[in-house]
Amino acid sequence: MKSKLITLYMILSFATLNSYGQKQIDTAYDFPIKPGSEKWASFNTHEEMVEACQIPEDILNQLSTPALVETCINYPLRYDYIAYNDVRKGISIILNSFNGFLELSKRTDATTELIKAYNNIPIIKEASKIIEENEPLIRVGFVELLISNELFFQKMTTDDYANLQKITKKKYLEKAESPELYSLFNIQKTMLLGANILVKTKINQRSNSDTNDLNTFIQKFE
Repeated sequence: MKSKLITLYMILSFATLNSYGQKQIDTAYDFPIKPGSEKWASFNTHEEMVEACQIPEDILNQLSTPALVETCINYPLRYDYIAYNDVRKGISIILNSFNGFLELSKRTDATTELIKAYNNIPIIKEASKIIEENEPLIRVGFVELLISNELFFQKMTTDDYANLQKITKKKYLEKAESPELYSLFNIQKTMLLGANILVKTKINQRSNSDTNDLNTFIQKFE
């Protein structure tokens, strides 16, 4: 009996140590192999690149949701979606091929944190900075497509929709103020996100004609 109690004590002690050892990680995962590196250049297939970008499970499970969101936005193959005629299809393929997105889709606060990240991406209005900092210009559209994807869009709360509507309108107006910098390619992703919000929330009880126009735009968006 005594030996059984000792064994049970040891099991419980190790379980406790293990739970305390799993500390939350609050910084984004730093992908060890990045585009432009010698190792990346040695890959012969896209599949090798995708495999090299997967996050180790022991790290993935410990990433806080904000850190995981930042990690997903930094995914080295995030802009592969541009190669598809239908960018939404491209986004869906990316979401299903990277374990960071699959883990993020399980988090209850994923969409809320995505919205916060979206709000923090600047809309650059100076041509010189566009050249120097091209990444934020593309990044904002990528995040807009992420949030528009059903994997995250359908998980929003009423507060999320209200907050996102304000942010999306602000982003649209900021882009529209600089048509020489932001083409239709850049603005239409903001319009898609805005249209999805309007259809979902049924703001101002729009006419059937307006609703049909919004749905047509969403369905034909590529």
